[in-house]
Amino acid sequence: MSQPPVHLPELRRGPQDDWVLLAPMRSLRTDRIDRLQRECPFCPGNEYLTPPSLLALTEDGATGAWFVRVVENRFPLLAGSATRVEPTRLPLFQAAPAVGVHEVAIETPHHEQEMALRTPEQLSLTFRAWQERVRALHARKDLRHVVVFKNCGEEAGTSLAHPHSQIVALTRIPQAVLRRSRKARAFFERSGKCAVCETSQLEAQLRERIVLESEGFLAYAPFAASSEALVRVTPLEHSPAFTDASAASLLLLSRHLRLLLSMLDSAFSSPAFNLVLVMPPRTILHDPAQHWYLDLIPRLSRPGGFEIATGLGVNTLLPEEAAKIYRKTRLHLESPHRDGNNSSDEPDLQWMRLVTRPLRNQLDE
Repeated sequence: MSQPPVHLPELRRGPQDDWVLLAPMRSLRTDRIDRLQRECPFCPGNEYLTPPSLLALTEDGATGAWFVRVVENRFPLLAGSATRVEPTRLPLFQAAPAVGVHEVAIETPHHEQEMALRTPEQLSLTFRAWQERVRALHARKDLRHVVVFKNCGEEAGTSLAHPHSQIVALTRIPQAVLRRSRKARAFFERSGKCAVCETSQLEAQLRERIVLESEGFLAYAPFAASSEALVRVTPLEHSPAFTDASAASLLLLSRHLRLLLSMLDSAFSSPAFNLVLVMPPRTILHDPAQHWYLDLIPRLSRPGGFEIATGLGVNTLLPEEAAKIYRKTRLHLESPHRDGNNSSDEPDLQWMRLVTRPLRNQLDE
């Protein structure tokens, strides 16, 4: 029995719609996390189940064994080279081949060692792998923008539980990326200053939305956070390009993010989350108006009809309250009396549970 033809990735747009990416091959992925009868392709010894390594990094002092591997994604969002797209028969519709690169960074050989469980040195290897692959993709002039992100948990979109992140390079710059970059450039032209630097400085002065401060980095709940408990992690030194971050800076980032993720797990019962590296397109990589940062997006609720109909995000947890929860959690994590029997901790934890309980159903009342 012949197999149905594979429809290669394609971009489409209608007169009332934004561009969308059609990627039918993605439907061939694992439907459920870690089916018991299936070998994990990312665990050591199963390298034959993945494409060859594009990059392999080892821990300092280790002999030969990889700690981070980067491979091509077997179920890519994009076609590896230009493909012919059948012309549309109606003038209202547009279609174009979706061309680019889609890679997977296998962050650790250990199947259950998520970011918060690694040492800072181990975690910094993931960021180093991101850097090296982004640099390699930026060297290709046909690729205009690189996206790096991590999905952790089913609600966040992952299909394999083994810790990994993804690197996608596109030949077209998405509209949302263009809008963000243009807003940063407009702010710079008005003020002569970087919008991210100015925001970080103001948040550090106001204090009410600060989540975590450490050497070189600031984490805060954005004033207009689009979802519950969203945290933005910004380097305090102005830096448009993530690829320019030093090894020392990546180690500081690793320490910062490791603690932040522990706070997230403790405060919100280890929720699914997305981690997104936000950086400018290759064509304006060193524009002084731009500034890279990380967005940590816990998946504590799902968008409803209102959000879909209006495109307006609804956040049921004030950023100021989210920041308080994170800060109180850090105090609890660092308390010398964390023995489970300290009644003085209970009111704060009870308050956290009440505040973070999903409230979306109230929108329909």
